[in-house]
Amino acid sequence: MKKRAKILALASTVCFCLSLLVVCVFAATSVSFSVTSNLNFSADSVFVKVDGALKQGATPASANTVKQEYEAYSYKPKADGTPDGSAPKSTFVASDGTTDRSDWDIGAIDFSTQEPTVVYEFTFTNYSEEMVWVNPTSNAKSIMTTFAGSAYSTTGENLNSLYKYIHIFENYPTGFILDGYSGTVNADNQKTYRMEITLGSFVTKITNEPVTIDFDVEKIEVHPEYFEGTTTITGLSSVYTSLSEKPTTLVIPSNCTNFNVGSQFNGLKANTNLIFLDGVTSILFNTFPSPAPSLLCIPESVNSLRLYDNMSPKFNVPNNSAFTLTLYLSGAGTKSPLYIPKNVTSLNDFNSEVSMPYLIIESTYFNFPSLSQAHCRLIDASNVDWSDGRTTVKSSGLLTGDKLIMKIGVGEIEDAKTKLLQNVSSGTILTDGVTTYTWNGSAWA
Repeated sequence: MKKRAKILALASTVCFCLSLLVVCVFAATSVSFSVTSNLNFSADSVFVKVDGALKQGATPASANTVKQEYEAYSYKPKADGTPDGSAPKSTFVASDGTTDRSDWDIGAIDFSTQEPTVVYEFTFTNYSEEMVWVNPTSNAKSIMTTFAGSAYSTTGENLNSLYKYIHIFENYPTGFILDGYSGTVNADNQKTYRMEITLGSFVTKITNEPVTIDFDVEKIEVHPEYFEGTTTITGLSSVYTSLSEKPTTLVIPSNCTNFNVGSQFNGLKANTNLIFLDGVTSILFNTFPSPAPSLLCIPESVNSLRLYDNMSPKFNVPNNSAFTLTLYLSGAGTKSPLYIPKNVTSLNDFNSEVSMPYLIIESTYFNFPSLSQAHCRLIDASNVDWSDGRTTVKSSGLLTGDKLIMKIGVGEIEDAKTKLLQNVSSGTILTDGVTTYTWNGSAWA
């Protein structure tokens, strides 16, 4: 593990890398998805248990067949899995406290039309006294963008063969916070990261396409003195700006309910991660902070997020049914795909220039906003029920100026065509992996 510089807000780090190398050729009804997984673990003064599972099934919801399992500790555990009282290990080990568990070779995964979905799950349990932040970094964006990019410049059968087989979803793209351990394991100190990969019709091939996930587990500290305000934070304090070595991770205190910052947030260290603890409800950037944060880890208590001009952080949409998102990102774009979780069924209109690789919508019904100035290449709406009366599209236009690909669920494309009629720009493509339609400005052809 690359050792981090010593900073006030970061005491220690655990890191491992999952590298999944795809070396497969898809056949008509089945495929061998050959994978070599290499997990590298190291630890420094932290007590964390990791339980991993590879599951498979017909859909993400029904992928319950466990194909392989993984278990590792950064300490020597007792029979109940808790630390035995000895010092933490410098690498991850098995339950005997000795056997190296820094590598996990998954081997071959056989997809079929009956089991086209694979789910990777990693449950993290924090036995440290302090809070930790589990921060995953995957290449899901680059994989989806690669294939969306190929499909973006093609039509007809080429588009079908390139795009219809893949859907990737992460439930925590910017990670989560685990509270310190105080005698019992609960939802506050144990959470599960999940990546879902679903393949559709196997009519093409992928060769040497890697899937990687890197996890950093950081022990974090809260410093309220770094901020101006308590329940409402308005900026950075002189205590922070006078630090000779500023931390790369800042934690917003849990007693903050409103994060409402303007020019007083200038002076932030470049590439800072902002971690918001559960309890904050509103995150508003009223001006462009210079430098801007590179990542926002947002809890499910947040119901309002506003990003300003030229900000392009990696951020997550919380699974909050009351959530609203306002983007003022003129000329900028998100650094990651925008995953819309199941409980979020609508977004505000994108009324300024936004550039993002794609939207993935997990909800079964959705009120599509106006993307009048958005530059969005791909919308994965394969989970949306287009016959549901609650699924709507703004008459002001789903998209103008750019060609868009929308993935529609099998059997949904006729309803989608009706609801999208004249609400998209010329060249917009709909595909359900079987049939493709292109809007020519007056009709679907």
